[in-house]
Amino acid sequence: MRTYGAPESNAYEGLALFGLYAGSSLVVAGWAYATDFLQVVLVILGIAVLAGSVFCMIQSRSVGTGK
Repeated sequence: MRTYGAPESNAYEGLALFGLYAGSSLVVAGWAYATDFLQVVLVILGIAVLAGSVFCMIQSRSVGTGK
């Protein structure tokens, strides 16, 4: 299988970047465009995805160092 990107990168970094994009999009969509209950749900979901993105980025660093 071919791999792309820098040799020191791994799959967790891509997942973390996707989570960063998706989480911030959910927060903005909920905050700017949704109303009432849907707004609360989208913002909370977006914050949860952003927190998961931070966790994935921390995991990606520990995978690369062999810890």
